[in-house]
Amino acid sequence: MRLGLFSILCVLILGYTSEALCQLNISPKWCFGDYLGLDFRTTPPDTFTSAVKTGEGSAGATDQFGNFWFYTDGMKVYNRNHQVMPNGLGLTGSPSSSQSAIVLQHPTQNSKKEFYVFTVPEYGGSAGFCYSIVDMNLNGGLGDVKVKNVKLAGVMSEHMQPAMHSNGVDYWIVIKGLNNDSLHTFLIDANGVQRKGSFSMGEKVDLTIGTMRFNQDYSKFAFTCYDYSGYAQICDFDNQTGVISNPIVIKNLYDPYGVNFSPDGNKLYVSHLLTKKLTQFDLTNYNSTDIKNSVITLQTAVTLGNINYAFDGNLYVAQTASKFIARINTPNATGAASNFELNAVSVGMNNCIYGLPLFYIYPFSNLEVKNVCVEDSIVFETTSWSLDSVDWHIDTGRGFFTIKAPLKFSFKFNSTGNFKVKLISSSNDSIVKSFSVIKCKDIMGAEFDGFCSHQFTTFRAKFKGIPDSSVWYIDTGKGFYRIGSDSTMKFVTHFNGKIKVRMYSDFGIIDTSFFIVDCQNECTLIVPNVFTPNADYINDSFAYTADCQYKKFQLLIFNRWGEKLFETKEQGVFWNGKYKNQLCPDGVYLYIINFTDLDGEDKTINGVAHLLR
Repeated sequence: MRLGLFSILCVLILGYTSEALCQLNISPKWCFGDYLGLDFRTTPPDTFTSAVKTGEGSAGATDQFGNFWFYTDGMKVYNRNHQVMPNGLGLTGSPSSSQSAIVLQHPTQNSKKEFYVFTVPEYGGSAGFCYSIVDMNLNGGLGDVKVKNVKLAGVMSEHMQPAMHSNGVDYWIVIKGLNNDSLHTFLIDANGVQRKGSFSMGEKVDLTIGTMRFNQDYSKFAFTCYDYSGYAQICDFDNQTGVISNPIVIKNLYDPYGVNFSPDGNKLYVSHLLTKKLTQFDLTNYNSTDIKNSVITLQTAVTLGNINYAFDGNLYVAQTASKFIARINTPNATGAASNFELNAVSVGMNNCIYGLPLFYIYPFSNLEVKNVCVEDSIVFETTSWSLDSVDWHIDTGRGFFTIKAPLKFSFKFNSTGNFKVKLISSSNDSIVKSFSVIKCKDIMGAEFDGFCSHQFTTFRAKFKGIPDSSVWYIDTGKGFYRIGSDSTMKFVTHFNGKIKVRMYSDFGIIDTSFFIVDCQNECTLIVPNVFTPNADYINDSFAYTADCQYKKFQLLIFNRWGEKLFETKEQGVFWNGKYKNQLCPDGVYLYIINFTDLDGEDKTINGVAHLLR
């Protein structure tokens, strides 16, 4: 946007409070205007120097602790160190585009450290509506622009805004057409970005100058069109389908620019550039005549620009060519009771221009507790893209105390018990994990029943009063291999001699060994009564065990109605639980094994086996 009567421009960025279930939550940090930065985690907000110098649009993202991922003015992308990213130059936004950029995290959320940067140039520039992709996995976690300026649509206006999809994962963007009455919707989901709808309604836009805002439940949006017979338009929006409907036009506003709703959605605020007005409209009687007649002028002293919610929940207004921004302290109230305040917050040594920014929070953290032995240190670990250290809150039974420590650190507990650890974000959301600390010397080891070859040996984990699931490995001289996982395991050995056993558990590794002896000089056939063909490589087939090679052999499998499902005459071939290449359902199946033993005697073994998954 360019205005002939003003040479100073102001940055704009959008925000909303996080009252609704599915929200784009407002970041505590803003970068905008003439190298301005505000941090709303303090009262009053702290100021800092950012890298942007822009008259209007800017956008960015922080984590839940208020630390930058990156930010942009729509032309350059800056990392958290306020440096231009690799490939971060030449995006198609503009310092004179009222809503130059929108930053949205990839809809698969925390599974991808990728962001879309949507841009639109000033005055309906030929670059059109584009997106680029920032990948935070690159450049050592500082990010890189790996895709740039993918064109989604041709010439558009400067009005565009994001909305949360009703599913709480995906997003919508609404953008205004140029020199027509069209509105377009784009869906951003796991499949990418796609145009979903175009709607013709309301007034024709002759100029591209103005701003667009959604209310806080994304059921309505409003935009302004600045010219000498300017207007504001309000539309209904379905954030499940993306359908736009029911346009209401407020005409003859002359010079409207900034726009936003009150938190309850019953008031609409509009800033006017040339006439230096801030006006309030009542939306209770929802028709254009009553809305137009409800107008109240709140001030006529200072040129005001964009109107934006901040992290603290307040509604702020850009004061152009000023080192302050204004605030509407009680925006649900009518007229003077809304308590409009000029010079409410200092922005530092440089000037605000026309805009306020669109910065959202995108969390990416987990919390893990490793080791549980009171004899050792407990390890705490979290993951973040941009932090080197955090405040850990640990409860040892007497309430939480705070430790400033790296993302991974160790802490020694002096007693056993049940404890908690917590991380708190800048928006007071928290991640909490409970854990127990035990005496690991109470681990008694492993014991065994049965030491005869060709018979079951029972492996049993022994702990003092602690239930445990263990993983067992054996080594018969050719290296360890896994035999199963449970606190008690049964296994048939087919040789005599020393066997090594290794047990892994939550409490450590136990190695032991014992000897297998030949307890009888017989040829033994052992048939299971349960098998589980679930592709975990453990007990996946009806696998009988024989410690000799029979002269003749036949295995038959039948279902409960007598239908034959499987037959083999080859010893060592097992049934995999399938019939005609389809896995049979859970249930009971009959087996018959006919064989001739080493003495030449014909024998038959039959029974039932349970197939479980």
